[in-house]
Amino acid sequence: MIHIADITREKRLNHPKEALAAGQDVKAQVLEVDVAKRRIRLGMKQLEPTSVDNYIAEHQAGETVSGRILEVGTNKVRVELGEGVVANCRISPEQAPEKQANREKVDVSAMSAMLTQRWKTGGGAAEKEAAPKKDVARPGQIRSFKIVSLNPEQKKIELEFVS
Repeated sequence: MIHIADITREKRLNHPKEALAAGQDVKAQVLEVDVAKRRIRLGMKQLEPTSVDNYIAEHQAGETVSGRILEVGTNKVRVELGEGVVANCRISPEQAPEKQANREKVDVSAMSAMLTQRWKTGGGAAEKEAAPKKDVARPGQIRSFKIVSLNPEQKKIELEFVS
């Protein structure tokens, strides 16, 4: 049995007749074998190349590419290289943003006092001190990266920052 969601990645189907016809030969992958119910679950879309597969086929290690930073961790950054293509980039401690201690336990009264003070003073000197360094990785930034490795089997892409 092939579930309607396992037929194609291209578009959402309302009925299997939109993509298949009776007697048609198809290629499918075995997804699950249920011995108790005597069923085999098949999937066709798993054999179609994904956007990551296409990206890996079009690029080589050593190329310089641009991407948008999605998340910044303690030693790793997640980067979007294209629609549905996400890669990892290791970062040095000086590129990581400064952590806020115990984000769950933020004192709201201290925060409102700080915002009130910043509003009264116009934010002048306090904003200059709090300005982030140029090399610090922040979510939303568009940066250049060098492709370190491409792994088609695991669908993983490793990057490094271009200096």
